[in-house]
Amino acid sequence: MDRRSRTFLIAEGVVIIASILMAFAIQAAWEELQENQEVERILKTVLKEHIQNVAAIEQWEASFGPLADRSMQNALVASADPSALSIDEFNQLLADVSYYAAPNVRFYSIENMIKGGKLALIEDADLREALGSWYETVEFYSRKSRTEERYLDETFIPFLIENAHLPSIIGRAGPEGYNYGVLGSSETPTQRDHRSLLQSNELIGHLTWKYLYVQDYRLTNSAYLENHRTLGEQLVAALGLPTGEYARLLEQQTAR
Repeated sequence: MDRRSRTFLIAEGVVIIASILMAFAIQAAWEELQENQEVERILKTVLKEHIQNVAAIEQWEASFGPLADRSMQNALVASADPSALSIDEFNQLLADVSYYAAPNVRFYSIENMIKGGKLALIEDADLREALGSWYETVEFYSRKSRTEERYLDETFIPFLIENAHLPSIIGRAGPEGYNYGVLGSSETPTQRDHRSLLQSNELIGHLTWKYLYVQDYRLTNSAYLENHRTLGEQLVAALGLPTGEYARLLEQQTAR
């Protein structure tokens, strides 16, 4: 093989190797681009969900919290003196404590991120830690709401069915923003006097359980709201959005 042929073969080999390396580089760049787009899509969804949660929790605090306080206070007063509440007021109390008290907190996007192993794609260590902590908080709502749902369906509602006249209770408005009673939204056709139930330790026990459950939600709400702005601003920064965008988005959601 002459010198010219050897040179040609070397050059051809270099070209082949360079082509392979270039292909690897292009593939890596393409995968990085797709990964960055996936992270951006996830963070946008998480931000939207987070803002919806803040608005939902603030609404809950304005309605369910005070309602739970009034219901428990009224029940304790009426247990000592049943005439302290009218028949209608007590029937409303029974309807009020029959709702699912769990705040309408959403966590699908962060759950998918965690369980799908996508959290590792977040380069910012502080944001990764914040998202992990946030997931633990919203997952608490899920566990508590499932327990509460079972309790109401399997214990409290059957107690009312056995001991109360449901047509006197159904169809009453719930807290602000929540418009359902035990069984739906039909008109209340009659009124029965259920105040004698307050002499039962069983009903007082149910009301106390519900009140304590609401307090659990309140504590978690407080922790969520205390840290929501930090997480929101971290998400906005990671997405490259303008400073102040989180406050604008939150105000927009709250105004709906």
